[in-house]
Amino acid sequence: MTVAETKAAPDTHGGYGVPGPAAAPGHGGITRVLFALIALQVLVYFSTYLSMGQVWWRSETFSHGFLIFPIAAWLIWRNRAELVRLPLAPDPRALAPLFALVLGWAVARSVDVLVVEQYAVVVMLPMLVWLCLGLRAVWALAFPLAFILLAVPVGEFLIYPMMEFTAAFTVNAVRLTGIPVYWDGMFFTLPSGTWNIVEGCSGVRYIIASVTLGVLYAYLTYHSYWRRAAFILAACLVPVIANGMRAFIIVMLGHFSGMKLAVGVDHLIYGWVWFGIVMFFLFWAGGFFRDDEPMRPDESGPTVATSVGPDSSGHPAHPVGPDSSGHPLRPWYSVAASGLALLVLGPLWVAWIDARPHTENFRIPEPAAAGGWSVTESFTDWKPRYLNPADERQSSYSSGEQNVGVYLAYYGRQEQGAELINSQNVMVVQKHPVWHEPMQGPREVQIGDTTIDLIESRIESSYQRLLVWHWMRVAGRDVNNEYVGKVYEALGRLGGGGRDGFGIVIYAPYTEAPDEAQVQMQAFLEAMLPSINEAITVD
Repeated sequence: MTVAETKAAPDTHGGYGVPGPAAAPGHGGITRVLFALIALQVLVYFSTYLSMGQVWWRSETFSHGFLIFPIAAWLIWRNRAELVRLPLAPDPRALAPLFALVLGWAVARSVDVLVVEQYAVVVMLPMLVWLCLGLRAVWALAFPLAFILLAVPVGEFLIYPMMEFTAAFTVNAVRLTGIPVYWDGMFFTLPSGTWNIVEGCSGVRYIIASVTLGVLYAYLTYHSYWRRAAFILAACLVPVIANGMRAFIIVMLGHFSGMKLAVGVDHLIYGWVWFGIVMFFLFWAGGFFRDDEPMRPDESGPTVATSVGPDSSGHPAHPVGPDSSGHPLRPWYSVAASGLALLVLGPLWVAWIDARPHTENFRIPEPAAAGGWSVTESFTDWKPRYLNPADERQSSYSSGEQNVGVYLAYYGRQEQGAELINSQNVMVVQKHPVWHEPMQGPREVQIGDTTIDLIESRIESSYQRLLVWHWMRVAGRDVNNEYVGKVYEALGRLGGGGRDGFGIVIYAPYTEAPDEAQVQMQAFLEAMLPSINEAITVD
């Protein structure tokens, strides 16, 4: 193929290419089609973009999201000279993954899986670039298009594992100093006082900030893929270890100061100062391995590769002429129309699903006493936190000296802020003034021929201990996993069913060991499970 590097004049469509009476859109025309589809996508899926912005606004952990899209736009502008050199052409192969993303968004929207919604919408943008400009353009802009994924506010699933790691790291580090420590879940006690690992101590916000900065730094500083990967890995691991060290230092400051230092808001300040120091040294160390800046294309003007001869297959090397049918613009219009149709398909499908009939005004009756159990007065002031249920009921039962409580929460037509599977539906909220939850884990309970997968928690206050079993009933199935629950909910919705769901909580007091409560709750469910099932049956 013979190629000449020339300064090309803009064609009649505003781009750069070979002029001619039947020329297809040049770079300017191509990008205008792309911008139009992106604008339509933002408009159609504005509610999902708005949900991301709301998280950025209210959460310090994800406030960096406001900068992600502007930075990505700057990176694309920075590489504009490379992009304009490419032979750009629409690629209908992108329609298949675009359809999959629209379908994924619709399913996630119908069951309120916000993070899947947001990822689907963000990933649509690279697919639109592929559709309009071709796969070579996607590869040329690979980093900016991948960088926008960091705009999705995700990472809360790391909070509890990071809390566990921080507690273990701190306790073991303190023990190495010779100071005795009593450790119970997220609580540990030194001779000087008691400490509690809460969400703010997990270090998740430090990790997310470090990864975001680290990825950008690696891209701008290194040009070797292995150096980029190594620095990004360091940006993931260093804040984890640094957060453990931060917690250890805070505990030591509190211990040796007689619990006068680092026991209030000031320890959060120490945390950000410590994070700033750690990131400074991480970037400083990374600078020693900096790559030399590669030669960049001349940005004084748009230099393009203009085809003056056919390639080895005998076809024009640059898609500037008409197609085989003699209609130069038909591929553009057909691809753009297909993209447009796919973008509006998702919201229309969700609107159709939401318009189907759903259960209204269901009220949970009190489960009828059975098997020697009788309704009694409540034996505790504790109550689980389920956010905005359509209905809820809490009852207490006794059999001799045994006491067991039942809490049921019903969600009918679920929506954001009022749904069964929600991270804010918890047994004890963080920083509760009375109750705390030192232990939580999965458990399998056999009730006759029925096996129930549930979550077992220990709930404690200064005056009472409770053992708690809780699970969810979604689409008629009992589950203890939120992800599995969302899958069942989605399958139910796709099958034409409703979105009814129940939160089921069984609890009993104990004094020394939780085993005594387990025996009581096992006996209670063997007698009362049919009554509970009847109470949560929606006609």
